Amino acid sequence: MTERISECLELFSLRSGFYRGIDVKIAAVQSDETWYNLRTVILPVAHKTPTENEIPIDLEGFRILHKRIPTDKFPKLLTEIKNGISEIGGMKIRFFSEPTPSLQRNDYCRGDSGKSKERWNIEWPLDLYEWRSSNVEWQNQLSDIYGDVDMRLRCFDQPYKDIEEAILDLLQLPKYHFQKYQSRDSSCSVLLPNFVAIESARLEGEKLDVSAKFHESLAPEDLFLSIICYGRKTIRYREDFKGGKVDASSPFVCISKSFKVADVADVQLYLFPIKMKVHGHCDQKTSRNVKARLNLRVACHEVFDRESVILREWLTDPQKIKKDSKVFEYAVVTLLNMCGFSTEWIGFKNIAREAPDILAYSSEPELIVVGECTIKMPEPSKYELLKERAERVGDELGLRAIAVMFTLKSVSWNEKGKVWPYDVTTLTPKELIQLHDMAARAKPVREMLYVLTGRHW
Repeated sequence: MTERISECLELFSLRSGFYRGIDVKIAAVQSDETWYNLRTVILPVAHKTPTENEIPIDLEGFRILHKRIPTDKFPKLLTEIKNGISEIGGMKIRFFSEPTPSLQRNDYCRGDSGKSKERWNIEWPLDLYEWRSSNVEWQNQLSDIYGDVDMRLRCFDQPYKDIEEAILDLLQLPKYHFQKYQSRDSSCSVLLPNFVAIESARLEGEKLDVSAKFHESLAPEDLFLSIICYGRKTIRYREDFKGGKVDASSPFVCISKSFKVADVADVQLYLFPIKMKVHGHCDQKTSRNVKARLNLRVACHEVFDRESVILREWLTDPQKIKKDSKVFEYAVVTLLNMCGFSTEWIGFKNIAREAPDILAYSSEPELIVVGECTIKMPEPSKYELLKERAERVGDELGLRAIAVMFTLKSVSWNEKGKVWPYDVTTLTPKELIQLHDMAARAKPVREMLYVLTGRHW
C-alpha cells in the first residue's frame, strides 16, 4: 500500500503546477457519536477555491460535506485516510475498520478523456486511486440508521428517494459506485486529472482538424501529437502545434491546427507535452474519415449511416437490436459484404431447410464462409450442426468451407478452446469491430481471413 501512496503523491507532485486547490466531498453516517465514511471523492482543481465548508445535507445521523483544502494539505490527508481516521470540516471521520485496505490504482480512465467523461463526467484524463472496504463490523450498527435517513430525505428541501440517490447526485459518482449491495461499504476515490486533452478531432478526406486544450502553465510549443494513419498502409509520425490558432481562457488554453493526410480510413491520436513524455501520453482519440473512399462498399453504406455508427452498434450491443437475432444476422451479412465477400443471407425466413444463417464466397483465395449467428452464448449442439453444414458445402462444391460462429457474447479463450475439436472459429463483438476497421482500411480478404480463422492464408 505504501508503494501506491508514494506513486499517487509523486503523480500529484508532477502535476502540482496544474492544481490550485483540493475539492473533498464526503458522505458519512453517525452512530454512537462516531461518523463513518460511506463515500469520499478527492479531486484537485485548476481554479483557486475558497476553503469554507459547504454542507448540502445535514440531517441527524447523515451528512454530506464539501470541503476545499489547500494543495499542500494533500499528503497529510492521504496519510490520515490510510491510518483510518481523519478530521475534515470539524467532523472526525472513521474511514476503515482494521486492517486498513490497500490503495489500488484503476487504469480505466488513464490517458483517455473520453472514458473519464463517460464514467465520471469529467472532461480530462484521470488517474484514479481507490481505497475500498466492506466494513462488515459496521453493518449492524448502520442498518437502522439507513431506513430513518431515507424517510427524512424524502421530506428534504431538495428531496431524494434514498441515501443512494443523494450520494450519487451530490458526490457526482458513477452509478456503479454505489449499488444497494455496496451501500454499507466504505470507499475513498482519489482522482488526479491531467489537464492536457484532445478536445476534438475530425478527419474529412485529406484534412485532419485537431483541437487540444491544456493548462496555462504549459506553452503551445510544449505539445506534440503522435499520429498513426490507417489505410492500405499504416503510416506513423509525430507533429507539433506550431502555427496553430490559440484561444486562451484562464486557467486553460485551446489550440487548433489542421494536418494533411492521404489515403487514410482512420487515425489514432496521442497527445503529450514533451517534458512529460517519459510518463506516456496524456490523452488519446480516434477519428474515422467521414469521406474515405478506400473501400466503396463501406463508403456507399456510410452515405446513409455516417461512420457506420448504427451498424457497429448492431454488431456489439444486444440492447441496440432489442435482442432481435435477425438484426444481428443482417449486420453480420453487411459486414462480410464490406470485407469483400459475396454474401447470401440464406437463413432469413427459412428460405432453405437445414441451411446455415450465412454463406459468404471469396474468389481470392477461393473459399466459402459458412456462418451461424447467435446473440446468446453458443451451445455445443450449435457448433456440431455448423460443422456438419460446412462439411456438406465443402464436399458438394469441392471448395474449402470455413465454419464461423458469430456471437454478441464475449467468449473467453478457455471457452473458445473447448470448441476447437469442431473446427469452428468463434467471433465476438471485439473481432467484428476489428473486421469492420480492416474493411474501412481496404485490407485484402487474405488479411481478414486471419481474424476469421486464426490462420494465415
